[in-house]
Amino acid sequence: MVSCVPRRESLPLWWSSTDGAVSSQKGSDTMNNLLTLEEVSARTRIPVATLRYWRSAGSGPPTFRLGRRVVAYADAVEAWIETEAAKDHGRHAVTN
Repeated sequence: MVSCVPRRESLPLWWSSTDGAVSSQKGSDTMNNLLTLEEVSARTRIPVATLRYWRSAGSGPPTFRLGRRVVAYADAVEAWIETEAAKDHGRHAVTN
């Protein structure tokens, strides 16, 4: 029987092969910083379908494919939100 699970020796140091979770070693900050489109949608309250459309049109928050998933860095999404807010402040004054 052929196993689809890679041998432990061939896995990167930061990967925990026992449960698929990321350990606290090298790479965990990067993995924890990734958001799926669903998570971006929850943070921004923008529908997933809109995020997908924007991705195909080359606008919206910066995303990339990681395997079969489309993901974004949380920091990049926050920066995109700030950029969009800065663009809008020119049109609508914010009063406190």
